[in-house]
Amino acid sequence: MSAFWLKLIALTAMIIDHTGAAFSFSYDTEWMRIIGRLVFPIYAFLISEGCRNTRDMKKYLARLGIFALISEIPFDFLFGNIAGYGEEKLIWFYPLHQNVFFTLFFGVLALYLFEKSRSKSDVIHNPLPYLLSWLALMTAELLNTDYGGFGVFIIIVLYHLKERSRQLIAILVFIIIMYLPMPRMIIGASLSFGLIYLYNGKRGPGIKWFFYVMYPLHLSILGIVRAIAYMK
Repeated sequence: MSAFWLKLIALTAMIIDHTGAAFSFSYDTEWMRIIGRLVFPIYAFLISEGCRNTRDMKKYLARLGIFALISEIPFDFLFGNIAGYGEEKLIWFYPLHQNVFFTLFFGVLALYLFEKSRSKSDVIHNPLPYLLSWLALMTAELLNTDYGGFGVFIIIVLYHLKERSRQLIAILVFIIIMYLPMPRMIIGASLSFGLIYLYNGKRGPGIKWFFYVMYPLHLSILGIVRAIAYMK
């Protein structure tokens, strides 16, 4: 299975998940949220693969940062109103939670800072790369991005683990820790384990911008549809 198909499956599951979140007050959408749990482990894995194979990590970082900013208003409009942050009126600004592109951005930022500052010496003689990575992780946690510092941490771990078997073990541990209070969600998240196992290391069709654009686009559509459906 190529990276293209992994992305397409993750995108489809994400749209199902966010649709379930948007209409959870009127319908039983738990099964949709369960399916959505497979998304982040796949994205974390592909981000770590992308950082390992990219020719220019700065451009990679810039793309994620730009789409994190572009996606924030649609994200705030959808999830801020789902959370009831605006109470009886629609809102466009939801400072309590930031979209997943910020998590991916800080994950790549941690790896970029690590690679730029590391030397052949160990952590005792050159702690700067590790401190900078930790700073990026903590920033994601303080901003309360999707999956927060833990999400950044798994990206860092997957990047440094070269063997697929070790990466899969790390993903499994991440899933168990993340969803231990919600056992049903482990079922959906575990699907990512099998999909990543089938990954063949190939990119597939090169339409990366489609996957970037679809994130803010589907959030915007769901936000508008939900606002109309619940408008009084």
